[in-house]
Amino acid sequence: MALTALDLKTEYRSDHATLLEAFFRPCLRRAVRYDRAVGFFSSSSLGLLGDGLDEFLDNCGAIRLIASPRLSVEDVDAIRLGYEERRRLAAEAVAREIECLKREPQFSSEFKMLAWLIANQRLDIKLAIVDGGQGFGIYHEKLGVFTDEADDFVAFAGSANESFGGYVQNFECIDVYRSWLPADAPRAEAKRQAFARLWRAETPNVEIYDFPAAARARLIELAPRDRPRGVGSLSQWEARDGELHPPDGFEPRKYQEEAVRAWIAKNGRGVFAMATGTGKTLTALSAASEVARRAREQSTALLVVIVCPQKHLVTQWATDVQAFGVSPLLCFEAATDWAPEAARQRLALDDGRAPIALWITTNATFASEVFQSYLGGLRSSLLLIADEMHNLGAGQLRHALPPKAAFRLGLSATPERRNDDEGTAWLLDYFGDVVFELSLHEAVERHILAPYRYFPTIVELAGDELEDYVVLSEKIARAIGGGQVTNFIDLPPTVEQLLFRRARLIGGARGKLEHLRAEFGDRQNDHTLVYCSDSSVNGTDVRQIDAVTSLLGTELGLKVAQYTHETSTQLRSDRLRLFDEGRLDALIAINCLDEGVDVPATRRAFILASSTNPRQYVQRRGRVLRWAEGKQRAEIHDFVVIPPDGALPPELEPVERRLVTRELTRVIEFAAHAENGPVAMNVLLPVQERYDLLHM
Repeated sequence: MALTALDLKTEYRSDHATLLEAFFRPCLRRAVRYDRAVGFFSSSSLGLLGDGLDEFLDNCGAIRLIASPRLSVEDVDAIRLGYEERRRLAAEAVAREIECLKREPQFSSEFKMLAWLIANQRLDIKLAIVDGGQGFGIYHEKLGVFTDEADDFVAFAGSANESFGGYVQNFECIDVYRSWLPADAPRAEAKRQAFARLWRAETPNVEIYDFPAAARARLIELAPRDRPRGVGSLSQWEARDGELHPPDGFEPRKYQEEAVRAWIAKNGRGVFAMATGTGKTLTALSAASEVARRAREQSTALLVVIVCPQKHLVTQWATDVQAFGVSPLLCFEAATDWAPEAARQRLALDDGRAPIALWITTNATFASEVFQSYLGGLRSSLLLIADEMHNLGAGQLRHALPPKAAFRLGLSATPERRNDDEGTAWLLDYFGDVVFELSLHEAVERHILAPYRYFPTIVELAGDELEDYVVLSEKIARAIGGGQVTNFIDLPPTVEQLLFRRARLIGGARGKLEHLRAEFGDRQNDHTLVYCSDSSVNGTDVRQIDAVTSLLGTELGLKVAQYTHETSTQLRSDRLRLFDEGRLDALIAINCLDEGVDVPATRRAFILASSTNPRQYVQRRGRVLRWAEGKQRAEIHDFVVIPPDGALPPELEPVERRLVTRELTRVIEFAAHAENGPVAMNVLLPVQERYDLLHM
């Protein structure tokens, strides 16, 4: 069918319909050539074109595309320095983009289509960089031309890029000119000639480069032999997803069944305050399965959104969700990586073409404007599951919680927000009260978690460290008025800074390394976690985590790896697997293993640094106490820094006593539930006597 058969408007705006459905797909179905010049192109747009692209290719259609390369800030700076850098950096940017897209599983079909189009000469791409005499700029023009077999054509120009945002998400507008109408013909021809001049590199101030040969070769290498069909179609997604239900052979424990019943009795609202390691994830998915079952019975569509504090927890949840029969959509990092699929799934839910969708996201992405836009106006039922829900009590995250969610489930071993009664009250008001609670002590007694032995080690500060410690303590004492302050909440910023500096001094105490060497002994392959401070070893420029890595890996010859916020998501997953398989003797971490990460193989943990926040040390202990094959118990070695007896002036003792009290609170908590509790407490007796804390 020809383009002339379409009842096209002179203008399309997003207030009436999406540009995708109203303009792009109908024109593509009737065209044999598509010329497009845009500031930004994403391969995810190929998925949105769906059957329109299939018909275009069936008609032997071909695409010519001009777009800006996606340059980094460093690329832009380098390009500004020299003309000769432009071609090389543009090529590197394209190569980087190809490798990034290749690794994204949710865009595998779109990437294969892109590669097939390039390999079969159905898509030709050129790169545009602006040089207007005033330095480097971004090519930002957006125009296009659809041409049919009769050489009639439709030209358009406006704000829309060739991307998910341009097609669906953003508010866009384009003006349309039809070559067969006398009133439109001059403008239509002008647009067609403008593209032709760009393609021939005849446009002043715009540099046009051929698609890099290396990138083309890489895409041809990765291209499938047969043309992908149905890319991005809803039917493909629906066939991939199933019903949310417990996996075959899964038998929830009695306490998990009790938790689900209690939550359902509260109409699907409430909090599971379950100790780390007791199966909050499986309990939550069991609860979600019950909601999904009822939704199926009532022929109601259901969207399940799981919010996690960190990226690696998203992938961890995904594994369990897949076992429950649904392929989750992972929503984090760049919106272009997940938003097109979210748009398709949301549309399928609203139109009744899909019974369920399940999205897993991070706190940051959850609060983003893009993600929130999918929750607004949702016609299906919504279940929100918040992992480590205490994190959502912060202002920006708090206001992202959707009031529309009919079902709400909060998960946390410690639901209360530290020193934030208002935030805690707000969360409980939103999610509901704690409907089920399982403490760590009870979990150990009931053998839900492994028993453990606790070994506190007193570490004394060296001479120069002690001098700095005394100076900081004196400043703290003066700042808070000696013995007049009864707590350490809502202190002035100057005091907070002093306390932070002293905490870093304690965290980086040199003696910890000697004690670690002695405690490690000859026991090497024992699935060990080492929690480090983010500070440097006192008196050096070496980070404590690097010093520990050198000690264990180089001096003791162990197989070790670091696990920090700097470790990529894929590398984290690989290192956890190697650790679980026993191919790594030790993981050395800063904070990242505090919330939600499963490391059940752990037999021993060394705590070189810890905050006084109960949530942190409760999480860490739970990490170590998970059961694993062959595991009978766990060990926790805790390094506690205390000044030598008599080292502080008498006038500092009241302040010091309160600070030591905070440190011993953790130690006594750990010792109280340990198999060797009385022996562990004996190590602390001298410190308790010195500070008159025997009542603790």
